[in-house]
Amino acid sequence: MTSGSRFSFFVHFDNQRTHQAKLHAIDEGFLYIGGEAAGKDAHLLREHRITHILVVHHSIQPVFEDKFKYLVCPVKDMPEELLYPSLVKALPFIGEAKQKGGRVLVLCGKGVSRSASVLIAQLMSSRQMTYKEAFDELLKIRQVYPNIGFQVQLHQMDRALQARREEGADADTDGDVASLLQPMDMTAYQLQSLIQDEVSRKLEETASVVERLFSEPHVLHQASTWRRFGVFYEGLKSYRVQLMGHNEEERTKSEAIVTAAKQVAKRLTSLKAVYSESLEGVRLAASLAQEINLWLAQLTPHPTPPPYELGDSQELISLQQQPPRKDCAAEPDEPPQPPSGKKKRLDVEVVDDTSEANSDSEADSSSDRRERERRRERKARKKEKRERKRARKEAKRRRREEDG
Repeated sequence: MTSGSRFSFFVHFDNQRTHQAKLHAIDEGFLYIGGEAAGKDAHLLREHRITHILVVHHSIQPVFEDKFKYLVCPVKDMPEELLYPSLVKALPFIGEAKQKGGRVLVLCGKGVSRSASVLIAQLMSSRQMTYKEAFDELLKIRQVYPNIGFQVQLHQMDRALQARREEGADADTDGDVASLLQPMDMTAYQLQSLIQDEVSRKLEETASVVERLFSEPHVLHQASTWRRFGVFYEGLKSYRVQLMGHNEEERTKSEAIVTAAKQVAKRLTSLKAVYSESLEGVRLAASLAQEINLWLAQLTPHPTPPPYELGDSQELISLQQQPPRKDCAAEPDEPPQPPSGKKKRLDVEVVDDTSEANSDSEADSSSDRRERERRRERKARKKEKRERKRARKEAKRRRREEDG
């Protein structure tokens, strides 16, 4: 989640300064978390008596298949990746290992996001923890941080567990994984909507805390506050999280989020006018404002519309049956194609001489109008010719009747 020598909240608050090849024991030595390097270290695996290895990665393959039992869940570390298909296999795999007295290493690329998400789900399921409790449990031993998409999916699982507890049901669901994970079974579009809601909620929380900084100086020195917000916005930037814009309502919500984010960044920057810039809290505030602005700078201005909904199938069929319009550069779901011929040369000239391009554009518009007029004239002449032909036929018919 870092880039070059730029300040990183994730690295700054990594108290363990974890070596990613090192295993970390969880749940009394039954569960372990690590990165790809740990899964390649045979000595380390034997030392910790690992029996099962759960790979949560789209390209890491088993290394010691003759020595350990593997399950590979091909998960990409992307906010839009759905966890449900992998968790319905991963949690029973862990449960089976536990019943047999085995030890499970859950690994991904760096042991930060994907493997942490699976272990949070496991702790929530087997030890009746809330999402926050499970997350904090991992943070005690390793610097982890699931991406925002994984977080909002795990929140859905957390709500399902809370509902079970309120109903008095047994929250240990090792034998009922599918039922527990059902709230996480969603479409990519639903996940994107949940991500946007989480961004909006976090911005409101950030704005509230930032306002407190101006009247409650002690908040400025709370490391947990800066870590919570700093790693979150650093994640938005690093994962290039986008906002929705498929329709007018979504675009309005996205614009409100952008406006709120700009305001929060502005207020964070203005703290240096109230407090000394030598204070770490003020420096962290400036870094947080920078993370927010960097995220905003990489937002896509015009998100791609979603595919047709099932309810629009008849409309889609009718559209497909219509002949293509000659004035369309591409089909609705295709990216715009570069213009060819004379228009392509005009696009190049716009950069060098705007006035000349405008003149050419006006000439093209005038030419188009003349062409439309000529088409109308040809159409009118054809219509007149058809009417004269019908009149001649009608006259011949009447003469035949009179002669008869």
